[in-house]
Amino acid sequence: MRAGETLREVKVKIEPNGKSHNLSGPAPGDRRRIFVRPVSESSIDIECKNASGKPHVELVVGYVRERLLLEMRSANSSLW
Repeated sequence: MRAGETLREVKVKIEPNGKSHNLSGPAPGDRRRIFVRPVSESSIDIECKNASGKPHVELVVGYVRERLLLEMRSANSSLW
């Protein structure tokens, strides 16, 4: 992915249980908060597609056992 590239179908996914939170559709300047409760040792990824539909997965946290609050902000319309 490149800086400023439009992202589509943005999800935060918790592994190993596979629970996901859909973040698609935020307007410029929107803020999204997600409260994550891992079942056991977990990792958190962001999954999305670029403007041409190519899927991407980015690791956010590789190991988490405690509750976690994630906050994501859309700085401009091309972030999401």
